[in-house]
Amino acid sequence: MDFFFAAENIPFAVALLVMLFIAILEGVLVLIGAGFSEVLENLVPDIELDTDISTPNSVSRVLAWLRVGQVPVLILLIIFLTSFGVTGFTLQHILNDSINWMLPAILASIPALAVSLPATRMLGGVLGKLVIKDETQAINKKDFIGQVVTITLGTSSRGSAAEARFRDRFGTTHYVMVEPDTDAEFSQGEQLLLVRQQGSTFFGIPAGNQNLTD
Repeated sequence: MDFFFAAENIPFAVALLVMLFIAILEGVLVLIGAGFSEVLENLVPDIELDTDISTPNSVSRVLAWLRVGQVPVLILLIIFLTSFGVTGFTLQHILNDSINWMLPAILASIPALAVSLPATRMLGGVLGKLVIKDETQAINKKDFIGQVVTITLGTSSRGSAAEARFRDRFGTTHYVMVEPDTDAEFSQGEQLLLVRQQGSTFFGIPAGNQNLTD
């Protein structure tokens, strides 16, 4: 227990405790007919994430690399917290056992991040192919065109994609990376009508007609 809460291990202990809290909260909410994933998706539009920085599209590229838009953010968060915590504790345990010394928390976090970020991408990709694919196979990606999506993460502007979601007629939620098909800019909570696809990115126009919305 002293090792777990040692000052050198605080970031990793916090990561695993947050992950455990999310798991417990999800279980409790499921019992009462809700789910933390749904709560998180409702909160995401209120998070400010500025993707308009000096290097165009850099943030959206990082998000896309981490599978944001392919896998729900909650799943990616759990993967990251778990891999970061386990990697950090493993590194510190090896050092403590071999030379009776541990890296300072900040220094130990660097290799932990170096491992956990690729792990998040890799495991997210596996889940995207296995779990998410099974859940969303009722609708093909070509059928995404014509759907009305809601921006959930970031700001969608020309050359800078943001995460958006929509629910199909089967009740399945899908996540896509979307850019406007015009020079307009769309913030979290705003809706677009998907009109075309280029690679893994979809393009949309303002969904101004109330009959188009859910």
